Amino acid sequence: MWIHARPAALLLTMLAVLAAAALAAPCAAQGRISGRVLDRREGAPVVAATVRAVAGRDTVFATSDVQGRYSIAIPAGDGAVTVRAERLGYLALSAVISRDEAAGGVVWRDLRLTAEAVALEGITVRQPRLERQAVPPRAPGGNDETRESWLDTHFALDPGDLAALAGQEPGVQMTDGGVSFFAQDPSQTRTTLDGARFGASTLPQEAVGTTSITGSTYDPARGQFSGGLVAATTLSGSNLPGAAFRTRWSPPGLQWRAADGLSRGTSLAYADAGGGGPVVPGRLYWFAAASAARRATPVVGLENAGAGVLAGLGVNADSAARFLGLLRDAGLGGGGAGTGESESLSGILRLDADLSPAHELMVRADARTLRIGGLGASPLAALSSGGRARDEGGGIFARLASRAGRVENEFTASWSDARRGLYPGAGGPGGTVGVAGADGSATLAFGGVLGETRARSSLLEVADAATVEAGGGHEPRAGFLFAAERARVAGSANPFGTFAFETLDDFRARTPSGFFRTLGETGGRAQSTHAAVYAGDVWRRGRLGLTVGARAEARWYAAADGVPAPETLPAGVRPGRVPSEAGVSPRLGWSYFGDGWELYGGAGEFRGVLPLESVAQAAGEDGAGGERSLVCVGPEAPTPDWAAYADAPEAIPTTCRGSNPVFGARTPTLTYFDRGVAAPRSWRGSVGGRIPLPLQTRLTFDVLYARGTRQPVARDRNLDLAADFVLADEGGRPVYAPLDAIDPGTGGVAPGAGRLLPEWGTVREIASDGRSSVVQARADFALFAGASLRARMPRLSGSYVFTRARGEAGALPSLLGGSAYAVDPGVLTRGPGDLERLHAVQLRLIYSPVRQLRLGLLGQMASGAPFTPRVAGDVNGDGTANDPAFVFDPARAADPAVAEEMARLLDRAPERVRECLRAQLGRVAGYNSCRSGWTSSLDLRAEMQFWRSGVSRRGRLILSTSNFLSVVDRALHGGDARGWGDPPRVDPVLLRVRGFDPAASAFDYEVNSAFGTRRAAGLRRPFALTLEGRITVGSDPAVQSLQRLVNRSMGAGRSLDEIRQGLGQRVPNLAAQVMSVDSAGALALTVEQRERLVTRADSLGGTLAPLADSLALALHALESRRGSPQSAQRNVQSLLRAIRAALAAELEAIRAILTEEQWQRLPAAIREPDQQVLPQNQLAAPISVGG
Repeated sequence: MWIHARPAALLLTMLAVLAAAALAAPCAAQGRISGRVLDRREGAPVVAATVRAVAGRDTVFATSDVQGRYSIAIPAGDGAVTVRAERLGYLALSAVISRDEAAGGVVWRDLRLTAEAVALEGITVRQPRLERQAVPPRAPGGNDETRESWLDTHFALDPGDLAALAGQEPGVQMTDGGVSFFAQDPSQTRTTLDGARFGASTLPQEAVGTTSITGSTYDPARGQFSGGLVAATTLSGSNLPGAAFRTRWSPPGLQWRAADGLSRGTSLAYADAGGGGPVVPGRLYWFAAASAARRATPVVGLENAGAGVLAGLGVNADSAARFLGLLRDAGLGGGGAGTGESESLSGILRLDADLSPAHELMVRADARTLRIGGLGASPLAALSSGGRARDEGGGIFARLASRAGRVENEFTASWSDARRGLYPGAGGPGGTVGVAGADGSATLAFGGVLGETRARSSLLEVADAATVEAGGGHEPRAGFLFAAERARVAGSANPFGTFAFETLDDFRARTPSGFFRTLGETGGRAQSTHAAVYAGDVWRRGRLGLTVGARAEARWYAAADGVPAPETLPAGVRPGRVPSEAGVSPRLGWSYFGDGWELYGGAGEFRGVLPLESVAQAAGEDGAGGERSLVCVGPEAPTPDWAAYADAPEAIPTTCRGSNPVFGARTPTLTYFDRGVAAPRSWRGSVGGRIPLPLQTRLTFDVLYARGTRQPVARDRNLDLAADFVLADEGGRPVYAPLDAIDPGTGGVAPGAGRLLPEWGTVREIASDGRSSVVQARADFALFAGASLRARMPRLSGSYVFTRARGEAGALPSLLGGSAYAVDPGVLTRGPGDLERLHAVQLRLIYSPVRQLRLGLLGQMASGAPFTPRVAGDVNGDGTANDPAFVFDPARAADPAVAEEMARLLDRAPERVRECLRAQLGRVAGYNSCRSGWTSSLDLRAEMQFWRSGVSRRGRLILSTSNFLSVVDRALHGGDARGWGDPPRVDPVLLRVRGFDPAASAFDYEVNSAFGTRRAAGLRRPFALTLEGRITVGSDPAVQSLQRLVNRSMGAGRSLDEIRQGLGQRVPNLAAQVMSVDSAGALALTVEQRERLVTRADSLGGTLAPLADSLALALHALESRRGSPQSAQRNVQSLLRAIRAALAAELEAIRAILTEEQWQRLPAAIREPDQQVLPQNQLAAPISVGG
């Protein structure tokens, strides 16, 4: 079974906590009426229509969504059911459903409204001006998940971290390199901000408007990814000034650490602010946000690791102490920081201008900087080994949205620049030293173990998109994209060199077994130009929706002049040149709405990208630069002189000893691109659906199959593939180096052995021969899916995702990174993808026991990551280390020591490790044939809301946990904790090379007793509490985008008559509307009630007329900028309050006329008239204009 004891226990723990809160809620099964509210003439969805179902004395309400869909429970009353749809600007429509038909369970009814002026006692109500949406409706076939910032339920995330937010989506992984969809490389995920590519993953949290996580979309307008899409939008200003301030704090005092010293606390301080308002009311608005964060994490090295940490890593404390003493004697101790600090700053400034009723301009600028220290530090290394990194950049963006008749057009242009660097922590050579432990051995390190990298990139992107409301349900769309990108990379993989020592005695005697250094620097440049055009149509008719289109793309690279190609390269191939490519990607998506359910799916091709920085780095390896690889093995390793290196870095060796040239080499490396290189592509097809179930439960499922082609792989074209001999004890493994090229004392292989051209090192060919495949199935359930948080009903949801990903690996790492695998270096090997997680489970609970308190729980589990058992060394002679290990059978191993150590490992290792090794006894380990253990997390969140008005929350105090599962682990297991909640790092090294026996043609090995265990991680994540506060001043920026509908609906620069007409559409005559509702007898008004309502309607008209006229004059003065804008704004606000007061008084009078049953049957738009004066976009409560 795939669920082992530990995952099952974790899952049961999560289920128990969730069930305790959810099962207490009452549930009832009901039939439903579902369908769509559509425009009768255009066939387009009607948004925010009020749908009412009446049966006897019972009435229920619903509101249509952005696609016009509604679903409403069948009332329990007697007799036929009357369904009525209403929307300002449309004639109301009623339909009657017999009780026999309603008894069938689910009834489908589409309601088609006529867009026509409706006379209500002298007040004309018309459909308000359509607005361009920040996040467009989902095209048929897609499974976009859009989240509003004002309804966030984030847990223990770094503020504004888009990647971490996307990682909470089931089936999406957060990796060190970014966000991964469908187990694909993170470089194939596209991140956009306001529609343009965004090169960073973080921004001020108060600037985020919405985020959309898209795994499958068949809209041809979306491209440049073969994985998924993370799209975010920023907030904008409005006529209502306001600001929000947020702070997050997690000091060491709020963290719990075990006494064994295996966990270290992290200090976090974060501040964020955002606000906006009018520059010119009604015309120009501003919004700005900025954030600052500082995180301090104790750096753990040999100096402060502690006995518990060292024992967990298989290192004796006295061996570590002796090593540190030798470092001090050699003058290599000290110089390291005990704390790794990271500091970040980011900011955004946005301006929005309403140029005219048909044109809107937005301009945005952003900037960021990040500094990180303590990188590369390890409990097995001295503190001086830690490096530092920086990442900074910024950009500008502009968008012009226009509308002419039924045509909407959006033109965007953006430019961005980014710079990043990685620097070693020490300025001298580093080293590795092997030490014996109580159970096996370990490798200790010191010095500058990190390389140096400097990179800079820039991007210019111009795009245009046009959409036409063609009628008949058709919405054709077309557009183009042009992007010019540049990247420059420079650096050195090992600028100061690394000495390798087999033992502490060798280190003391300064007798290294090898010396490795990169001489000079690699400097590469790359420039790409990308152009795309697309055309398609979104067609909706009744229950069916279709997306049909195609996207044509071309990409070409600037040619680079390289050195003459070596003889081993194919004719006509030159280093530094990347071939151009072009193609057409067809797309087809569909959706179908049945009786309360929905099915959707599609198929199409998606083209990714080749990361340009990786291309630039490869282009710099042209053999003509100053970089050379210095490799000195065994007797050729120079004797270190630590004092001389400290005084004069130029004294660091640049050559080997020279006594035995076979074991020393100083050669250039070269990378070139095959003629068929292209960006990764994937053909994918998917099908999904949403099904309502009893007990207010919704089930959603998605199944996807993707077949990847043109995946980058790498081969060494300077390797002689004719084997010199084979390792008989390892199943006949071929070795591509002669016997006399292997050092018997260390097992090191001479660097030039096996080369076709000894004057060259590795000649890497980048090709696109790789293939991949992904099968993913996802099922989600949501209990109380239709319940509002304000209804104090717990909302429970869960997900299960199965992912099977297969890929191919070559002998060398490709442009997309990933692991390499080489038994036969000339053959690609197929196996599980590096990011495959077969099973992932997520459970989420949100509950509001009282209006001011919201509780949240998020539990996640994922099965282990695949990895390959490795050898710490080069045993096939191809010039690269970390070859796949041979899994010796203890009963047949020729070396008694190896047999004993393997037997001990098979006896003591975790079950998953034993199963993996036993399945491969007597042969070379397969590619990604083992898996790490399950990972899990459990986080809690409690939010207190103060001074709440509608969706605006003036004050919030949030307490969240990080790694709460470690507390559960300690409570259940005490000192024998299982490591729940810890990161999933394992030690992949199965064998370490200790020498070579030329007579037997066999390597001498030592078995790593820590293989496959978490002991390689060393440290555990502590349990931490994070305290967060947020306050708003004026209008909450998180809902300003919704409030701005008021400004847009009123327009700017209009005549006085136009303003009066607009107010006629906004200020309702409530009594007249009540009588309109009763036009079909829905309220059963008496004659006396009708007469009293007619009197009220006439009276209200006389009361509102002078107020509306005064408001029109005030608005006209404000828009024409006559007099003081502040005075005009105050006048407008005063008149709006007077109108609201008149409406409130009228509402009380109407309620006194009606019975309670009649009152409850009224639409919410009448009972809450602010929703007509101020559109609420389906919000549950009105927003106060006065702030």
